[in-house]
Amino acid sequence: MDETYPDVAAIHETYERKIERARSNKRLSDSARAADMARALHTHNEQMAALQKAEDASIKATRESLTKELSGNVGNLSADQQRAVMDAYDRAQNLKDPRTALEQLRTAETLGIETYATAIARHAISHGRMLGPWSEVVAEYASTRPKAAETLEQLKSIPNPGDPVFQLKRAAVYALPVPPELQGLSATQVLQLAESDLADESD
Repeated sequence: MDETYPDVAAIHETYERKIERARSNKRLSDSARAADMARALHTHNEQMAALQKAEDASIKATRESLTKELSGNVGNLSADQQRAVMDAYDRAQNLKDPRTALEQLRTAETLGIETYATAIARHAISHGRMLGPWSEVVAEYASTRPKAAETLEQLKSIPNPGDPVFQLKRAAVYALPVPPELQGLSATQVLQLAESDLADESD
């Protein structure tokens, strides 16, 4: 288990221990042993889901904090300045092609329109991709802004929960192995078995 997920590792260890204990409990019938395993699987899956939810919240909060740091706190601006910022963000949101975004960024910087330049950079970051075409937009913005470059480096180290690659990797981390005795059962069937009178309530 990945050492960066100590709580996940602890859940895995406890789960596997309970599965093995149920499997080796000869005083129970096969059905009762399967019920104990189902209860362990359901309980520990819930624990994994809670950990994943907490991780998502932490990642989201950190990314939002860094993104705000990058673009400035709109709340500290006057009403007119806030409107200008929002208008810039609205315009940036319409940029679908990273090449067009890069051109717009360079134009904004040439004309000294910092609000729009920052909005474009934030839009590029919102794609959650620090590699590929959008990364050129981010790199261009950071190239003349040391503080922004530092913030962007921090953002690069933080995963994007919406990234399919990250989702696949994390799914493997949080997944619990289903014992052979429960293979073929749906999640609903596992829950029904876990809540049945067959499950041993002793720990």
